[in-house]
Amino acid sequence: LVNSDQKKAVDTIWGSKILYTNGRIQSLGCRINNKFMLTYHNYNNSIDKNTEFKIDRIDYIHGCSMFFNKSIIKKIGYLSEEYFMFFDDVDFCKRATDQAIQLNVSQRSVIIHKEGKAIKKNKLEYLSIVNRIKYAKKYFPHNICSVYLGVWYKILKSMCLLKFNLAKKIIFNLP
Repeated sequence: LVNSDQKKAVDTIWGSKILYTNGRIQSLGCRINNKFMLTYHNYNNSIDKNTEFKIDRIDYIHGCSMFFNKSIIKKIGYLSEEYFMFFDDVDFCKRATDQAIQLNVSQRSVIIHKEGKAIKKNKLEYLSIVNRIKYAKKYFPHNICSVYLGVWYKILKSMCLLKFNLAKKIIFNLP
């Protein structure tokens, strides 16, 4: 027999307290704005005081530190290969919560994330935008106009900042 605490642990995807290399908090779980498909990290850039932070909402667990029982993969499948680097964790957690799997952060589990070391900044921005659109089309197609509006804002901003290569790459590769 499985008691309710064991059942809760099995049906939960756990994340860690994620710190930047300077010791500030990068994430204590993450949220998403489903209208524009913009993602936010709880307590981003806050000073880590080694105390428990109150977390009101978690929409997904940051993919750099995710722990779960293999029964969850049997229930919802693997992380989707249609994304590269961004939104694979968002998609995985969306499928999980749609199946009543909980999301939580163990604040005693701490990792330091050397963010962006594997890829150039322009490539990161581009991948984030392309995958944001893929995710919106898959789960929130009724919001796709507002998502594209946000993308066009990003393109115009890139051009104003003289980041023409990024703007060009986004324009010619929009899904």
